[in-house]
Parts: sequence; C-alpha cells; structure tokens
Amino acid sequence: MRVSINALDLVTRQLALARGSDAAEAARLTKLLGMDGSLVELNRVLADRVANGELDLRTPGLSEHLWQTTLAKLAVDQPNYASYKREMEEK
Repeated sequence: MRVSINALDLVTRQLALARGSDAAEAARLTKLLGMDGSLVELNRVLADRVANGELDLRTPGLSEHLWQTTLAKLAVDQPNYASYKREMEEK
C-alpha cells in the first residue's frame, strides 16, 4: 500500500509540475542554443554540443540551466531530498 501511495504522489506531482517546468526548460534551451525545437530535440542538441566540446560549464547560462533543470526534476521525483529542501529554503 505504501508503494502505491508513493506512486500516486509521484504521478500527482508530475501532472501538477511537468507542464510548467518543461516550458521553462525549453525556453532556457532555446535561449542557450539559439534555436527552436521540441524539448527532446533541444536536449539532444545540447547533449551533442556538450559531447563535442562546443559547450562546457564556462558557457554563459549552461550551468544555471542545468541547475534549474535539476531542481525541477527533484521537485517531481524527490521533493523530500534533504539537499533539495535546503536549496528551496535558501531561495
């Protein structure tokens, strides 16, 4: 029963948060990459550019994008994660 409750909580958070966080992620990627596309396409381009050395952590906006994306994913998957909660309290 506990596993089922946790799964339902996860699905509820996904439904409540995914649309907004996906839109914010796509907007950051569009700005960072200088191109439009679906979230999947933009993430594929980001991965390719990082892999071939075009982008790295010195690239303006990349580190912030990765951090914001991580926080958004944690809000859905692990909102009780201690480091996530600490980060949210600092904001």
